[in-house]
Amino acid sequence: MNEPEQAVLGNNRMLATIGKHGELRYLFWPTIDYPQHVRGSLPGIFYSFKGENHFDWLTDPAWTKKQKYLPDTNIVRTFFKHQNPDLNITLTDAVLPDSDTLIRQFVFQNLSDEEGVLRLFYYNDLAISESPIDDAATYLKDDDAILHYKRELHFAYTGTLPSSGHQCGVHGEHSDSFRDVYDYKLSGGSLTLYSGLKDVNSCLSWDIPNLRVNESKTLAVIITMAATEKEALETLGKYKNESLEKQISGTEEFWKKWITNFKTDNIDAQLASMTKRSLLTLKLLTSESHGGIIAAPCMDPEYRFCWPRDATYVAYAFDRCGYHEEAKRFYRWCTKAQEPEGGLYQRYYIGDRLKGPCWSSQTDEIATVIWGMGKHFELTGDRRFVRSVWNSVRKGADFLATQVSQADDLVETVGLWEEKFGNHTYSNAAVYAGLKSAATLAKVMGKDDLFSKWDQNATKLRESLLNLSWDAHLNRFIKTAFPRNENLDASLLSLSYPFDVLPANDERMKKTALAIESAFKFKSGGVGRYPFDQYYGGNPWILTTLWLALYYEKAGELDKAEPLIRWAFDHSTELGLLSEQVDKENGTPVSAIPLAWSHAFFILSILDLEKAKNNIKQKK
Repeated sequence: MNEPEQAVLGNNRMLATIGKHGELRYLFWPTIDYPQHVRGSLPGIFYSFKGENHFDWLTDPAWTKKQKYLPDTNIVRTFFKHQNPDLNITLTDAVLPDSDTLIRQFVFQNLSDEEGVLRLFYYNDLAISESPIDDAATYLKDDDAILHYKRELHFAYTGTLPSSGHQCGVHGEHSDSFRDVYDYKLSGGSLTLYSGLKDVNSCLSWDIPNLRVNESKTLAVIITMAATEKEALETLGKYKNESLEKQISGTEEFWKKWITNFKTDNIDAQLASMTKRSLLTLKLLTSESHGGIIAAPCMDPEYRFCWPRDATYVAYAFDRCGYHEEAKRFYRWCTKAQEPEGGLYQRYYIGDRLKGPCWSSQTDEIATVIWGMGKHFELTGDRRFVRSVWNSVRKGADFLATQVSQADDLVETVGLWEEKFGNHTYSNAAVYAGLKSAATLAKVMGKDDLFSKWDQNATKLRESLLNLSWDAHLNRFIKTAFPRNENLDASLLSLSYPFDVLPANDERMKKTALAIESAFKFKSGGVGRYPFDQYYGGNPWILTTLWLALYYEKAGELDKAEPLIRWAFDHSTELGLLSEQVDKENGTPVSAIPLAWSHAFFILSILDLEKAKNNIKQKK
């Protein structure tokens, strides 16, 4: 179980990921989390030079590949190179900002010493709405396009040149489009329907004859989706007859305009580029129309849900970078997702705010959201925003207060890592911060009685938390007060960052941070969640490593913070994306890519680093 490296691109309704080998891995639509429609979607190439005929999928080892994003955009470019014959193919992928359309533009360059003949094949294996049942596909001669469809979901694709062949088939049967390409031509099947649980698939081909020495030719595949066949085909026709270079350049301008709001004048150039990549990635993981923010665009592990806690850290990063509308939309989504009693479950689908597969209500989810709402007001001074979320804040704070046990003034809940119930230090630190934030917002609303109530609740909880989670014998904080768990955990850093239960220079925090730093001796470096972690075998995590950096920045120990940030930077993917974990032995990305929480903490660590450096300069 390991998510391969992938690029992510999309718009407000559609999210696509492109694998390292140019394959379309995921396609989420009509919301960015659900449903996912692709089983397989990839290009293949027939090439004939010096009388020798060959066929390869571009995912095959015969082709070396490199990938990059166009600077300051969410447009990805994959470079394919073949040695014999000497062929280059450049694939540019762009999702149009104002249309649910993916442009896959291929540029073929013949660097061999002889003219050649090429034929591009494009194969689609869809399980529409995550099931092959009732799927159908048909070739439409008048549109020179293939349409996959089921109910109100229609996927159509075509090319910018007339096709030379087509096939609609069923996976594993005689009509299978995937098998059909190996004789270099397609059989011409124009209609296929689902067969039990076997996927409907299809393929189109286009000839690129007489590619002379040093000559380049361009062909684009257009994939669009719509609620009706008419709309899908009209969209295909529109872009087939327009300049796709203009559409790609317009998409490039869209992203460059969005990212210009973030100023990087005082940030190291490499780190600035990575920070912008993080922002661009987080924008893709945010639904503008709904407001929810997904954890990662993947299903193995299945992280396509919105965890309100994780998303709050993203919203805070947006706020710190000046993207207040993105943060505001998320908090308004939370007010609609909130459960009637005031809490939040672990995770939700963003489109309809239905809870995803969950264990229970979890107090740090709503506590972190209320903390984030307070930070949004702190950074914007937007009283209208406070009024718009006040009912949610009040309901959430009252819920948190009712969760505090009268026996020990602590909250028992599922922990941060969603493994065990208990009086966890992180969870209670989050509840403290949520109640303090609610009290501040009550002041803004002129609710002095609620300010006093929630402030007192927070104060009592803090006293109990510090008393019961500190172990004088171990000389550090422990993970869980009841049932007692003396383990170290990176989340203990939350007592200082971000929840301000204690200042970073408190001796207890210093000793706890030193213990965390010393507890992990991975060959690849970095900081794990806790010793003896078994998830994916127990590896360093990007976000926990950055968490320690954020703590050291707050403590003014930049000489300790900067190497941790650099470690995260050095363990990003070829595209500058951050995974959840890094293999403890070889340092390769492990688990979800890209992970929103990792990118949020990277942004915050860079901002706090620059803030700390500026403070030092001012003192001098």
